[in-house]
Amino acid sequence: MNHFPAFQAAPRIKRAVFRLVLITAALIIPVRMCIPATADTRPTLLLVPFTILSEGDSGFLETAVNRMLTSRLATAYQLLAADAAPLTTKAAARRAGTSHQADWVLFGTVTVIDAQVSTDATLLPLPDGDPVHFSRTGEKKSSVIPHIDALATVVIEAKNSRLAAVPEQGTQAPVKPLSTPGPAADHRPASVSGAVPAPAAVTREWKSRPLKEAVHALGTGDFTGDAKTDLITGSNHTLTGYTVDQEQLVKLFSYTEKNARALISCGILDADADGTPEIYAAWITRRNRIRSAVFHFSRDNKSLTPVKEKLPWLFRITTGPDGSPLLAGQKQDKLSGALSPDIYRLFWENGNLNAAPMDLPDTLQVTSFTFGPVNRTQETGILGLVAGQRLTAYAADGTKIWANGDRFGGTPLYLTHPDPTEPNEERHVYLRQRVVAGDLNADHIPDILVAQNTDMAGGFLARLKHFKDGRATVLSWTPAGLTPIWSSVTFSGYVSDVAIGDLDNDRKPEIIMAVVSGTGILGKDKETSLYRYTLN
Repeated sequence: MNHFPAFQAAPRIKRAVFRLVLITAALIIPVRMCIPATADTRPTLLLVPFTILSEGDSGFLETAVNRMLTSRLATAYQLLAADAAPLTTKAAARRAGTSHQADWVLFGTVTVIDAQVSTDATLLPLPDGDPVHFSRTGEKKSSVIPHIDALATVVIEAKNSRLAAVPEQGTQAPVKPLSTPGPAADHRPASVSGAVPAPAAVTREWKSRPLKEAVHALGTGDFTGDAKTDLITGSNHTLTGYTVDQEQLVKLFSYTEKNARALISCGILDADADGTPEIYAAWITRRNRIRSAVFHFSRDNKSLTPVKEKLPWLFRITTGPDGSPLLAGQKQDKLSGALSPDIYRLFWENGNLNAAPMDLPDTLQVTSFTFGPVNRTQETGILGLVAGQRLTAYAADGTKIWANGDRFGGTPLYLTHPDPTEPNEERHVYLRQRVVAGDLNADHIPDILVAQNTDMAGGFLARLKHFKDGRATVLSWTPAGLTPIWSSVTFSGYVSDVAIGDLDNDRKPEIIMAVVSGTGILGKDKETSLYRYTLN
């Protein structure tokens, strides 16, 4: 007796299933062959092999650079192979792209001198259009990898922007609406409108003589009243004023605050509109208190005259909602020693410095916020560094709308207050670095300038900050968010402060940064070099 009849039927079932599969395939395959293949709509990119300028053997680097570019761009473009002959001019690139019927041409150079690397590239749209220029520098050969990553991002965003700018057939090109800050405005970052900012390149660079101190704070403005831009610096105990004459720093005054542990903020502004700019300075005392003062500069004896002293404000001159300078302040809690949450707008009235509370997110410090663009439509909102040194954007009503995952800023300056979890112990509350808004590359789009320092402990040591290197970074809005368009060389040490000024008085904004190097934590055995960059 067969107890398993299903096993006898198995061959017949298999044959029936096999015939069914053949019949189905015969019906489906002709139908699929009648369906035309989907056309590849990706734009074409003529990728010209990058030129490698190096003292040694450049074969490996040339292969690596061009393979990295190919792998990063292959999903966004149809890549066309170009002749091995290098291209160095836009005219030659345009001719090569036209002969290959390309939509874009990418060519560039990687220069290696000793351990320093410079990556320079040009992306050319065809048949016409403004080229996109890219330039990055680094202090080690491996810097070429993040350079290529950043270049690929720019090249892909340029393509996305060009596609977004072309309206669909039969439709009208979108018109960017005007919006005003407020609860009724749409605060979501735009996804397709607006132009992608071109990567900026340095057209001029200047370095000061070394200053034999750790500079913690910078300020720019005209404190002498001669219609030229001056510079002030703050170190541990000293506030110093300079002018730049024939590319040299010329000291105009020096003011010493003997009770200071560190001078943490300084600035120049005619906040009372009397025609004489004030100099604002704030410091941390040896007893962990914030104190500040306001001065006038005397041209006769080249010294400072106090206007107001022993003030409780931590000053910051930043950019206001209308784009004009704003004098802001924050106080210290008398009991805990930490910063109080409220930030105030400071203004002069009848010779007194008055304060009005500002409606700002309580996650911000006065040292690190600015009003500026918070999306690609250039809508005005608030930008600042929050806990963890994350750059964050808020709508005008305080709604958080964007945050960056990278760490920015980084400073050894701190306040102390009792640790509630450990009796007789103190907790360090580190101050956050400045965030500056301004058009730095003359494209009429406000950019964001920040420092970016690398903490050797990765931020895990609550009571100690020691930085191995740092740089200044300029960011602008793209479809991916607030994206770097320029970075300085990465310096050994750290960038203690950044500012925007015009020290050569050519009416072009400049990036000004202080780089502190040497040993010690706050200022001992350290020196500072000031750098000035002009972007195109």
